[in-house]
Amino acid sequence: MADNESFDLLDGLRLAFDAEGRHLVAHLQPPENSDPLKLAWLETKLRELGLDLLALDPRAINQLLQHFNAGETPEPLVIGERLDGEFSLRVSKDGMTAHLSLTPAKGGRPVDLQAIHDRLAEQGIVHGVMNPAIEAAVNAGEASDQLIAQGTPPVHGADARIESCLPQTGHAALCVSDKDFIIAAARKCRAGQRAVDRGCRRCVGLIRKIFWPDNRHRRSAITWNRLADG
Repeated sequence: MADNESFDLLDGLRLAFDAEGRHLVAHLQPPENSDPLKLAWLETKLRELGLDLLALDPRAINQLLQHFNAGETPEPLVIGERLDGEFSLRVSKDGMTAHLSLTPAKGGRPVDLQAIHDRLAEQGIVHGVMNPAIEAAVNAGEASDQLIAQGTPPVHGADARIESCLPQTGHAALCVSDKDFIIAAARKCRAGQRAVDRGCRRCVGLIRKIFWPDNRHRRSAITWNRLADG
């Protein structure tokens, strides 16, 4: 169907597209004593010419019939229009899904598949895109809120935890390995001459910090004496 194509339906009735090739215009100059023009006949002619694919205006067509049957020559009437296909995307509030709505073309250009993918990319939708669903909608020429992209929901991980690498003690007195560890650590202290000095606050603080951070356990005199005698 050419943009500037015209159609002589009968004597006194011609249809043609405007200069832009978008609007279908009816030109009327009915002859005297012509037979009445009926809607069924006009619809059949439009269908035969493929003009029924346009977005026809029923009100304008009705006016055409009235003017022709009354023998009137009105101004040219726009009775139809070429409309391109359109589409829109709807993204959920959480950004996890995308939906496609597609309006079919009426005599115009259909929606291009690449145009949909370009729009998805513009909106940052690149994961979980359902290409078969998009292609099916484009081939059908229409879609209504069709799901075309599904994100992957987050998975709750395990809570963080701290694992102690220090020797565990369940009693106030220290075993040999615990004692050796404390003595080795306490040698960093410069306040006393002995390996473990009960009177040195630095040593005591270091030992308590390592083994009793919650201060629930206190060293007995026997324990300290054992360390001092070590």
